[in-house]
Amino acid sequence: DPCQATSNSTDHGPDGNYYCINEGDVGGTTSFCTCTCPTGFFGQNCQNAEHQVDGMTELFNKVSNRECSSCTTGNSIIANGDIVVMDVGEFTSSGEICASSSNMLLPEELYGSIKCLDDKGSCVVDGENTKRIILVRGTGGRELTFRAIAFKNGKTTSAGGGLYIRSGAIVDLLLCTFSNCRASGTTENWHGGGAIYIASSGGTVNVFGTSYTGNTAESGNGNDIYNNAGTITIHNTCPSPYSSIVPSKGSALDAYGTIAGSAFSYSECHLTNTPTIVPTPAPTPAPTPAPTIPPYECDKGYINPTGGILRSACEICTLGKYNSKVGAIICLNCTSGRFSSAIGATSDSTCSLCEAGKYSSQAGLSSCTNCNAGKFSPVVEASSESTCIACAAGKFSNSTGATEASTCSDCGVGKYSPSPGAPSCTNCAAGKVSLSTGASNETTCSDCEIGKYSPNVGSSSCTSCEKGKYLPSKGSNSPLACLKCARGTAGNAEGLAECKKCPLAGFSPVEGSAICSFCPT
Repeated sequence: DPCQATSNSTDHGPDGNYYCINEGDVGGTTSFCTCTCPTGFFGQNCQNAEHQVDGMTELFNKVSNRECSSCTTGNSIIANGDIVVMDVGEFTSSGEICASSSNMLLPEELYGSIKCLDDKGSCVVDGENTKRIILVRGTGGRELTFRAIAFKNGKTTSAGGGLYIRSGAIVDLLLCTFSNCRASGTTENWHGGGAIYIASSGGTVNVFGTSYTGNTAESGNGNDIYNNAGTITIHNTCPSPYSSIVPSKGSALDAYGTIAGSAFSYSECHLTNTPTIVPTPAPTPAPTPAPTIPPYECDKGYINPTGGILRSACEICTLGKYNSKVGAIICLNCTSGRFSSAIGATSDSTCSLCEAGKYSSQAGLSSCTNCNAGKFSPVVEASSESTCIACAAGKFSNSTGATEASTCSDCGVGKYSPSPGAPSCTNCAAGKVSLSTGASNETTCSDCEIGKYSPNVGSSSCTSCEKGKYLPSKGSNSPLACLKCARGTAGNAEGLAECKKCPLAGFSPVEGSAICSFCPT
């Protein structure tokens, strides 16, 4: 059946109802529904939107959702998973709304993407040497991506003048720059990270094509990066769609703590027409092995079939499937005889048994199939249609998914069922009748006797010809078969096979007489 759009987020399509919002165009058929999004929306169900901002106050209102006694909170926060697109230009704190006296932006448990309109770092967020630019307090277990943003002149009296990451946040930095950011704290040993600080509460950071210049930590602990207790990986490759470009390698980073990957500035990923330089022949040194980055280990209920290194490579297990292991590359099917209507299932316990009256003949199904009308099955967890038992000849059942033989009913009078598994009984033909129930053969349908007829199929009685008429043959199916008595004869009863001649001195002057008239004496 065609799929129908609903606003219920639990509708996944097995019954034809599919979660598709924001005027998405639903398509497909039952269990294979799709949702095509209009311009400005995206996601499997068109649940996410793209937002354009052209100033600091608009940016603040979209992403700064932290609520606290000393904070100001944005008034039109995006939904998790949405994208904020910044117009090219400068975003400063002067005359604009910021999250607090010490931070320009304070997103909390927010994930999605904040990116510049172009990939050249032309969107400059300037702390004007008075505020830290962004403090990220968790991302809800998903990625918060910053793309092509220039972090400039961020300043804090503690740590992370450009970006402070805490509460297990997962952050991707793509094509960004950090310049002249400053951490001026010196009184505690954890102060540092002029550009980036990852707190003791942890976090995961992946960095592509990002450069650092002029950043300062007055504590001496990591002018560019301070990693307290998280994980940060500097990749020596460019992000999509520039994966084929080799980035320009800059100066080594001044970092404190463990840094995975290649701790250098990288830039110029967005250049698509780099001039060709013919090198002077020189001895080829042995290549330095690039660090091997293992595939991202997806959570239970998800898989990483392509071996991608970012969380975005994870794909959710679909209906009829599950995955109970972290880091798996395939989802397992529910076995035949079972089904699952859940997505992202983490255990085979979500695979429910097919009830009596149903079966599933394949693995990995999202629903079971009903036994056809005319059949029943008392078997639970049936994996074949052969478990559906046919009603006997002479019986029928118009119910699908029947579980007991009691749903098979006898054919009524005037009917019969010659074959097992009938969803309905066959009517005796017009001109025939049957008084039997549970008949399994057409021979139980008898011809109407002479003098009678039956115009309807499935009859249990015949109708007699009226007085003045007769019918000399069996099996008639119309009152027109009843013939009028000829002149000189009469039919004084119903259902006659022939009319009687009038006696002496009697007469019937017209056809169809019921009685004879007599001459006056």
